[in-house]
Amino acid sequence: VMLSSEEIAGFSAQKIVGNSKGMRILSSASDDVPIYGGLHHCGLLVKCASTSKDFYLNVFGFTDESYLRPSTLPYPGAFIKCGINQIHLMELPDPYAASILPAYAGRDRHVAISIKNLPVLQRRLESAGIPFNLSSSGRAALFCRDLDGNGFEFVEDLSL
Repeated sequence: VMLSSEEIAGFSAQKIVGNSKGMRILSSASDDVPIYGGLHHCGLLVKCASTSKDFYLNVFGFTDESYLRPSTLPYPGAFIKCGINQIHLMELPDPYAASILPAYAGRDRHVAISIKNLPVLQRRLESAGIPFNLSSSGRAALFCRDLDGNGFEFVEDLSL
């Protein structure tokens, strides 16, 4: 529900928060409610940062923003841009290396990313020999894993 400026002015004793999705009224200005902006980045463990970076750039088609990565970080890594967000690749020991991963990445921990042209990604994955599953729900989405077993969901959003 969107409020007019007159309606907003009537709530002077209350705190109003909102964004492009709408507004909501908190009971008073003293409420201590976190206000989130969205997912800033996702950190993923990889065996080899340079090999994984090549995969993310050449197969997924993301861009390299490693110039933003602080040189003081004590391990190899890369900052990869996907849309407006980042994925931080971290070359660190994997505490879950002995885990058995489900065959279907959608039934495991995964990162979901919106994409305008899902068929383009499908062709890139096929060309690279990367297995994937189309969503079993029938929506335009696919699931796959990177070289290190990290799960991904790509959801088509034609409005991008």
